[in-house]
Amino acid sequence: MRKLLFIVTSIIIFQSYCLGQYSSEINARRIKKAKEVTVQVMIDSMPSGTGFFINSEGLVVSNMHVIETENLRVDTTTGLILNKIEIKMNCGVSEEVKVVDFFLKGQGYQIGKFFDFICLEPVNKDLKTQFVKLGKYSSLKEGDNIYTCGYPFGIEQPVFTTGMISTKFEQFSIDSLNKRNVAWLDLSMNKGNSGGAIFLMNDDPEKDEVVGIASFNLNVLSQYATQLKMIARNKGANAIIGGLDVKGFAELTAISIEANSYGIGGLISIEYLKEVFKEK
Repeated sequence: MRKLLFIVTSIIIFQSYCLGQYSSEINARRIKKAKEVTVQVMIDSMPSGTGFFINSEGLVVSNMHVIETENLRVDTTTGLILNKIEIKMNCGVSEEVKVVDFFLKGQGYQIGKFFDFICLEPVNKDLKTQFVKLGKYSSLKEGDNIYTCGYPFGIEQPVFTTGMISTKFEQFSIDSLNKRNVAWLDLSMNKGNSGGAIFLMNDDPEKDEVVGIASFNLNVLSQYATQLKMIARNKGANAIIGGLDVKGFAELTAISIEANSYGIGGLISIEYLKEVFKEK
């Protein structure tokens, strides 16, 4: 009996060890692939957010708000963006990109603005890249395991994080005429993760699919950040209290509030991006 118990126990320990090794190997492959297809978006050499490749020619998807920043300069005559936009890959190579024409004006701009996504194409037409597989948002269920890869806080190295789908729901516009499918994520995301791919995890990393785009974080204090920015950028106001530059303090406080994360992020369904390519 003792011999049998010893054998059974040994088998269980061995299986657990093998499964642990197998799981570690799978995760290593998953992380490697995620980093290969994820890029850092740079505007005038400054980090602005994250993006990911969706075809072998280097077409990148990101958030509209990653590109449409306060420092964006647009030619009022042509509508073309004057800033230099680049993507930096995990291998350290940078490539100049431009916004796909569809998103620069009219219906294309409105679609990109409301659903918060944009496409960037490389200036180098000979670029060849790894890319992600686009899945179905409809196959996503609450409780599903997910992961993302991005460049939070503008750091130089991509960060891989895992989590799960917390809540799927429809989000309506202010006028209640438009809606979009979104989901809350129990997933670590911070400022700079915007535009990253949200992957649905399968038993094989090669079967993992992108079901959404990382777009927002739950931040109940964001309204105060806007108010503080108005104070900081009021040219008519200038105050030093007790040796403290009030405008500078307001600016730093606003940045701190915007960078704050409560551990709850949000994604936008990938289906809106797929619809654009279906129409084209």
